[in-house]
Amino acid sequence: MITARHYAASATIDDKIFVICGRTDGSSHLVNININEMYDFKTDKWTVVGSMPSKRSRIVVTTIYNRFFVFGRGRSGENIWDQ
Repeated sequence: MITARHYAASATIDDKIFVICGRTDGSSHLVNININEMYDFKTDKWTVVGSMPSKRSRIVVTTIYNRFFVFGRGRSGENIWDQ
């Protein structure tokens, strides 16, 4: 991966792995990110792909008909339904 993170979600479509959002170390605390990355098995490379409209971590993702559906928390300790 290009961006080190934890509390991210991942899913696959075709021969690619997508890692969605997560949390990374900020200067003094953990920071949610909206960065999404894709690993392509054919090229053996990671690429940054579109971003989420909000930064989030502790999420889950699933794919249906080659589309991503992301569910879960928003900003630290805040439920997305409260945003």
